[in-house]
Amino acid sequence: MTLPKNLILRGFLLALAAVVYIVGISFLIFNDAAFSNGPIFLGPVLVLMLLVFSVAVMGVLFFLGPIWLYMENKKKDALKLLAWIFVWFFIFLVSVFLIMIIANQLGWSGQFFEDM
Repeated sequence: MTLPKNLILRGFLLALAAVVYIVGISFLIFNDAAFSNGPIFLGPVLVLMLLVFSVAVMGVLFFLGPIWLYMENKKKDALKLLAWIFVWFFIFLVSVFLIMIIANQLGWSGQFFEDM
């Protein structure tokens, strides 16, 4: 799959991919007994390995595209793409924060996952 040439849309798709990855990992941690019922020594090992893997994935999603553009001598486009990725990710961050506040005010905290 190739990303669109439009830097705004490209930044949106890369930030959305990061959000989807974060939601997937969060769902895995929330619903997997391996994080709470495994051998005591392996719990921190698993968490640290997941952290290293996640940093690598986020590094690729956030920085590979801008670095690629920079290496092609498209320095302005590289900075614009990086800026758009961060802008879209910040918008997603604020949206999740607002959803959490609204859910808390309405008394929905954790109710969805307790029914699963």
